Amino acid sequence: MIGQHRIFADHYQFYVFDSEADPYAIDEEWSDEVLKKGYLQGKRTIHVVTVGDYNDHAVTIHKGHPSEVLPEGGHGATTEITIYSGKVKLSSPAYGYDDEPEFNIGAGVYKLTIRSLNSGKEYPDAVEDLEDKEFFKLEHLERYELYFEPKA
Repeated sequence: MIGQHRIFADHYQFYVFDSEADPYAIDEEWSDEVLKKGYLQGKRTIHVVTVGDYNDHAVTIHKGHPSEVLPEGGHGATTEITIYSGKVKLSSPAYGYDDEPEFNIGAGVYKLTIRSLNSGKEYPDAVEDLEDKEFFKLEHLERYELYFEPKA
């Protein structure tokens, strides 16, 4: 694992993007198809669709391909993202520039696998006061895994 972040999902989404890109530069419009596949596509940015809204989700960032089978009830999607800067940022509509965590993954074109687990299982009042370390242990809540695999 490269890193993890407790992201506040706002408007049923969070963003994954090249640190030097505009996170709002997307190539698609919201539609039923986008909701079904689980993300909105841009060349250097992806808007991940969440089931929970206005609450925190655990996001883990990995290099490579998932080694475990997607658990029952999970959702997986694969797309492509180009990272020129070598760094990936996470954000959401509620974040300011200074709130966006940055992760070093290296420059290149990546196959991005997005896995959502336990969709819709959130208890915002119960986790609001938890420190991040304790929050990340709550694997029964809605969470996301991002796998960046270099394209050959």
